[in-house]
Amino acid sequence: MITITRKIKRCPKCGSTDVITIAGMMTGYKYQCRDCDYIGVLIIEEDVEKIDE
Repeated sequence: MITITRKIKRCPKCGSTDVITIAGMMTGYKYQCRDCDYIGVLIIEEDVEKIDE
């Protein structure tokens, strides 16, 4: 049994996972949600585990 954990970025405004990075590097990152057009530095990151048997 193998457990795989990955992080999913979620929009803080609408909860969508269709989030892209539009700027960033040394000063931090800025994200944009493609569903509600939210643009900002605040983003929700969730750990998602998948169990492969």
